[in-house]
Amino acid sequence: MLLRLAAVAVLLVGANPALADASGVEKSDRWQLTAGCSTLFGRQTGLVADVIREQRRALGDMASIAEIGVRHDFGRGARISFGAGTGTGSPNAPRWRVVAGFEQDF
Repeated sequence: MLLRLAAVAVLLVGANPALADASGVEKSDRWQLTAGCSTLFGRQTGLVADVIREQRRALGDMASIAEIGVRHDFGRGARISFGAGTGTGSPNAPRWRVVAGFEQDF
């Protein structure tokens, strides 16, 4: 069984001005760190798990999110993914999060 590990750091630059908080208690730039692993449990289906640590919009507010999901490759560059997760560490962290995705290579 092959287990892949990865880590990604992202800086989210500039909030949408329409969503900005006039009081100045919202951050316009935030960072996010994701560490994850994946493994195949079929020829074209994999299990994916990750942990995300991120700054939230409110100043000084941090959250952690743990997710687990499945990713299936149909061939010809088409893939789907489904996952669910939960957040901790902040009142603004998502209690539950469900994600779905479709990818197509061109």
